[in-house]
Amino acid sequence: MAKVSVGRYLAGDVGATLDFSREFESGVRIGAWGTWTDAEDDFGEGGFDKGLYLAIPLDAFFTFSSRDSTTLRWQPLTRDGGARLNRQYELYDLTQERQMGRYWEEYDRMWR
Repeated sequence: MAKVSVGRYLAGDVGATLDFSREFESGVRIGAWGTWTDAEDDFGEGGFDKGLYLAIPLDAFFTFSSRDSTTLRWQPLTRDGGARLNRQYELYDLTQERQMGRYWEEYDRMWR
C-alpha cells in the first residue's frame, strides 16, 4: 500500500510524506516512510525525515476480539525539520476498516 500525506509539519515547514507498507493476512503490517519538506538546515538533517514501523494487531495476543494494534517505530533522527506531529487520529486510520471491495463482493449475500 502507498499513502501520501501533504501539509505543515512540526517546525512550520511544508512538505509531503510518502509511506509504503505491506499488510499480511495475519494483520501484521510492516512499512517505511520518508518526508521531504522546505525546511532549512537549522533542524538536524534539514527537511528530510525517515523511519520504519511494525504494526501488530492485539488479536494475536488475547482470547477476545480487538480492533486495536500496537506499533513499534524506528526513527533514526528525531530532531529533523520534517518531523510530523503525533496525532491521536489520522483520517486514513479512521476510514481504514471500510473496504468497499469487500462490500461489493458480499453485496448479494447481505440482501438475501
